[in-house]
Amino acid sequence: MSSGVLAIASDSEGTLFVDGDKKLSVAPNKIVKLTLTAGQHFVELRDANGSKLWEKIVTTPAGTQIAERIQLNSRAELPKAAAPPELQPWMEFALLGRDPRAYMYPECTINNNCAGVVDIESDQVAKYCTESGPVAQRLAHAGTCAGILYDRGEHEKALAKVNEDIEGTETLDRQVRSAGLQPNINTPKFLGQVYLLRGRIKYALLDTTSALADLKIAIDDFTENRAKIQELINLGEGNPQIKQESLEPVRQMLSTPDYDLMQAYKSRAVILYRTAHYAEALADFNSFAAMDSKRTDADAHEDVLATKLGDLIKGHLGDSPSYLNGGLSYRPSASLAQEVDEAQRSGRTSPLPTDSPCRGDGSLRATATRYEVRNSTEYDLRVILSGPVEQEVRISPNSSQTVTLPAGTYRILGKVASPNVLPFFGQRTFPGGAGCASQFYLENKP
Repeated sequence: MSSGVLAIASDSEGTLFVDGDKKLSVAPNKIVKLTLTAGQHFVELRDANGSKLWEKIVTTPAGTQIAERIQLNSRAELPKAAAPPELQPWMEFALLGRDPRAYMYPECTINNNCAGVVDIESDQVAKYCTESGPVAQRLAHAGTCAGILYDRGEHEKALAKVNEDIEGTETLDRQVRSAGLQPNINTPKFLGQVYLLRGRIKYALLDTTSALADLKIAIDDFTENRAKIQELINLGEGNPQIKQESLEPVRQMLSTPDYDLMQAYKSRAVILYRTAHYAEALADFNSFAAMDSKRTDADAHEDVLATKLGDLIKGHLGDSPSYLNGGLSYRPSASLAQEVDEAQRSGRTSPLPTDSPCRGDGSLRATATRYEVRNSTEYDLRVILSGPVEQEVRISPNSSQTVTLPAGTYRILGKVASPNVLPFFGQRTFPGGAGCASQFYLENKP
């Protein structure tokens, strides 16, 4: 991957962070240089206490050097931009599915001191987390016990229990398949739920890389479960031996977004936000918001904390979040599909670039596709996919991002950050168990 050099001179000492990662210390009026991957980066200067002194989105061109001067001593004379509100620890706990009793107490909500074990559900610990009794019973209770321990803040113990649950479920599934038996259609759903829980537990243990990987597995499992249910519906439709009215409850279930899938996307958005991967965080948040806007069940209501999370992410990306207008007015009701509809109806689009052939990927399930979007333009690129699910991807110039999607046919809308360039639009079918890619570029016309 191509790279460039960023030279920085500061009038104050501090430590430089790039995309959330600590890089090096700087002394006043000394020039330091960093070799970075070509493209946009979030660059911050922090003091010895970790407080942010300066931040900027810096674009590093390939094969050349750019320079930035940090002048903090004169910043008091400059007008200050409105700072986004912080995501408080108790809010994060709520977004990541902790029991409200684990954070709704004054020391946590007022003083932000939420560490340690909270003594809740002691009777449930005694019931589900006992090490005595038959092995089968302990395994059956492992997932429930892990959830209880996670709520209490006993994360090391919770991790051990959730690992037991995953190992037991996957072992049983392998045994069923090796015996030539039909696996339980809901096994991907069960596995998705425990991988979702393990991802949250690992994040609580500060293992963000593994947490994001587990949450990605959970998303794939939930997606596979819905695809398998749809296959059963397809087989039953028109079959004279099956009462068609018996399929209606299953169709109704698929017409409602998967709550667990929404939680997996929301959890990933929280972690990506906390690790300063804002573009990826927004993509996952938008996937959550698109599903949330379609909920019609009795439990559907505005998720105020998720709304605030979306505002914070958007603020770091330079969009206009609702807190600048005096309130949490961001609503996820505007569907990404609606934006694609409007572009398609307008007729003011250009064709999608020619795609390279999809290739088989043995690491994927048969119902999933991995799609890489490459941005070879000089502008920020925003790509919307509308099909079995709705997904938004944002890519900096001369970089790429990869998402995993349910296999199927998607309408694709690509927009660059320039009013003089027509949006890209077209349709593409992604096969299951394959990796696909698109490269967006602009032709230089004489």
